[in-house]
This record gives sequence, structure tokens and C-alpha cells, in this order.
Amino acid sequence: MKLIDIRRIACLVGVSTGFAASGVHAIFGQPGTLDPTWSGFALGKVITPIGGSDDAVNAVIVQTDGKVVAAGTCIGSDGSNQFCVARYADTGMLDSGFGSGGKAITSVGAQDDTLTAAAIQNDGKIVLAGYCGVAGLPVFCMLRYNSGGTALDSGFGTNGRVFTSMSNGGDQANAIALQPDGKIVLVGGCNVNTQSVFCVARYNSNGSLDTSFDGNGKVSTAIGSEATAYAVALQSNGKIVVAGSCTNSGQKDFCLARYTNGNLDLSFDGNGLLATDMNGGDDIARAVAIQADGKIVIAGSCAASPPPSFAHFCAARYDTDGSLDTSFAGDGLVTTTFVGYRSIATSLAVQPDGKLVLSGSCESGVFPFVTNVFCADRHNSDGGLDSTFGSNGKVTTQVDVSGDKSNAMALQTDGRILLGGRCTSGGESDFCVIRYDGGPFGAQNCKLDIDGDGRVLATIDMLIATRVALGATGSAAISGVTFAAHATRKTWSSIRSYLVTHCNMNLPQ
Repeated sequence: MKLIDIRRIACLVGVSTGFAASGVHAIFGQPGTLDPTWSGFALGKVITPIGGSDDAVNAVIVQTDGKVVAAGTCIGSDGSNQFCVARYADTGMLDSGFGSGGKAITSVGAQDDTLTAAAIQNDGKIVLAGYCGVAGLPVFCMLRYNSGGTALDSGFGTNGRVFTSMSNGGDQANAIALQPDGKIVLVGGCNVNTQSVFCVARYNSNGSLDTSFDGNGKVSTAIGSEATAYAVALQSNGKIVVAGSCTNSGQKDFCLARYTNGNLDLSFDGNGLLATDMNGGDDIARAVAIQADGKIVIAGSCAASPPPSFAHFCAARYDTDGSLDTSFAGDGLVTTTFVGYRSIATSLAVQPDGKLVLSGSCESGVFPFVTNVFCADRHNSDGGLDSTFGSNGKVTTQVDVSGDKSNAMALQTDGRILLGGRCTSGGESDFCVIRYDGGPFGAQNCKLDIDGDGRVLATIDMLIATRVALGATGSAAISGVTFAAHATRKTWSSIRSYLVTHCNMNLPQ
């Protein structure tokens, strides 16, 4: 009989398990603690040399089968920066079925390449994006691998590669989003007549520019005197939300733009653009997400004025019209202070239960023995720190012996949290990915009343729970069970749906 993930059932029935077989995990740890089932350099930490001496993860993605893709930049055999990918099993071990020994390294342009973003299509193909040197100037660039990472997709661009000059200066793509129709959106910063502006490009699924998007597939937008886009998110109605920083009166602010098919959405704060001064000093938004209710959250770092001053994790939440959401910490703005001079948030995720996770890098130690570490915080939906996570809502982790920098984050369906970045030892930086327990999403909605009749009975609910914990599914899980007439879940389909969506279990159909 196949063993399955029984962590949630074990929590429900109060049973501790020592199983170590594949697919079976220990009971959830305290949210914000390292997950010992993600093993490598140390329990909960995986460090992987990819290319030469300067490797860094800039994107982390969880596939539908649970495998983890980490993508970034590394030094290739010719000494240039190249696009690099590693894929891991759910245990943190390299997936030998991907690329060459779990890794794939590709030179994209003629000069140095910098990978900043990645996405996985519904067909499993992996799209990598960033900026690449062409004729001495950086341009937007992408490549697409087959699902196994063994070859570039010849049906994408030219021999699997796409290059796009966005302006008359240097272009830097920083984020990617895949539309439901297969189109690809890239955003970043580019120089137009010596001014840095938001830039957005949209491509068809074959890598060609989508000419229905502002006529030529490209749009640039000036916000303030200087602006750079670092993040993108798609609304359910197809509108594109772009976040970054812009300079107003010599000060950097959080900035947002919203587009409809390449045009600024005038229903968004009146002109499609907005800027928010977070804390009086320089603010840089590095991440954006759309909540289930349509509200927009952006996160990054902010500092007080005048400089020099401490940098903190910051987040802002807006209603769909662009106005600050006052139900979020009273004024729509949240600032979190970690120990150390600089705390830089680079990633944001919205959990299914509405909690917000921010992650990035923080300073640790006492001068002159200061180093960078991975750090994260979690907020309840009202903006307050979640006291169940880490220490009063915050956690810091030293991964390697020297400086660590977290650049990316991903949530797994079981509530665990992956952070990726670069970790340094002896002057050499490697890919590193760590995993925290996050606690099951929607745990407050998971009850032992499995059949939904308002009661918990040993002959029904506990029997089904025990069978499922032992690996039974389908008719084997409910055979011989007599359900009450008023029970709301009487079939395996409805019971499975409840255990998956409310108890966060991973069960076969």
C-alpha cells in the first residue's frame, strides 16, 4: 500500500510518527523553523555549487509535482555570466532526471547574461528571463527549456532564445508573469533619452512580440524623474500591475502602474500611476501580489529621512482603485524592523489563508563582525505580525559561514516556505535554498468532522482518517461507512476535496 503525506492527519489525531519513507513527513514544526526533511548542508538547508565562484538563485518555483526549480546566474566555463537552473526533489536532493545531473547552464547572449526571473508553463516548459549583453548593451532576453531541462525549445524565438531591445540605452528585465492564454509579460527598467522608466513587453507563446499590446508589444512609462520596475502581477480581469521605485523630489518612493492591453488604466488612481512615500527616505518596492479579494500588496525596503538611516521591511496594501487600504494596519502601510542596520525585503507571497510572507536579507552581528543572513516575517491579514511564526512574527537564518543574500521565495501547497539566494564561504558563492515549516494553510478550517455531519464519530470520521493515514484512497477509504442523511460529504470525491483544500493534504484522485 502506497504511503502518503500524513502530516496533517497526524496533527489531527495527535499521533507522533517517526516514518522516514519517501512521501511521509514528520509532524509540522513550529512555523518559521527550518524543515528537517529538506536536507543538505544542514537540515533545512541545501547549498549547491553550479558554475564557477559566483552563483546566485534569483527565482524559486514549485512545480505541480512538488519538485523545486531554482534559477539564477552563475559563471560558465568561459568565465562569463550565464543562465543556470537546478531542480530538486521534495527532499532537497538534486533531480538527476533534469538537465545534466540536476543542473542546466546556458549562455544566452554574446556577453554576460543575468537571470532575474523564471516561470513554468502549464506544459512543464521552463521560461527564464533577464538581461543579456548584445552589441555592448544589455537587452531583455528569454530562453525556454523543455520540461526536462535537457534542451532548448526550438519553437520559441530563435533556437529557444528571445532578445528585445526596449530603448536606446541599457534595458534590464526584472520580473516575468505568464497569462492564462500563454502570453508572457516581462517588466523592468530601461533608459529612454537618458531617463530611466518603467518598461513592459508582452510576447506570444512562441516568443514573438504581441502586437496587440500597444501596437508593437512594448510600452515605456515615465514616473517621476527616474523609475525602475522590479515586479509584476496579473489581476483576474487581465490587467497588469507593475511595481518598483520612482524618484520624486530627489527621494525614491514605492510606485505602481496598471495597464490594460498596453494602455495605462485610468480607473487606477485617476491616471494609472501612483507613488507612496513609506517612511520619509528612499523606498524601493521589489515585489507585488494580488490577494483573492483583488487588493494589491507591494513589499520592499524603506528608510527614514535624512540618510544615512536604517532600512526596514515595508509593505503597502491598496484597494482595487489604487487607494490605500486603511484596514491594513490603520493606514495601509506596515514597517518591520529587524536587528541590524539594513533589512532588504525582496519577495512577497500571499498565503491561501490571507497571511502575508515577506522575505529578504538582514544584517546580523556586531560591528565589525557583521554579516548578512536570510530573514522573513509573516503578517496577519490586518497587517499585524503573526505571533505564531518564528519569534513574534520574524525569523532570521544564517545559511553559510559568510554573507547570505535571499533573492526569491515560493510557497508549497502544504504551507512550507522556500527561500532561495546566494550563500558565501571562503569567497565563493553558491546556490542555496532553505525551507521553513509554515503550518498548514487554513488549519483553522480543518476539523475531525470529515463527513460534515456536525459530529466526530470513531466509526465514521476516525475510521476514514485512519484509513487515509495508512494510504487508502477512493472506495477503500469509505467502504462500509454508513453516513448520516444530513452529512455534507458522503463520497470520496467530496471527502478528498475537503482534506486537500481544508486540511492541506496531498492525495491522489
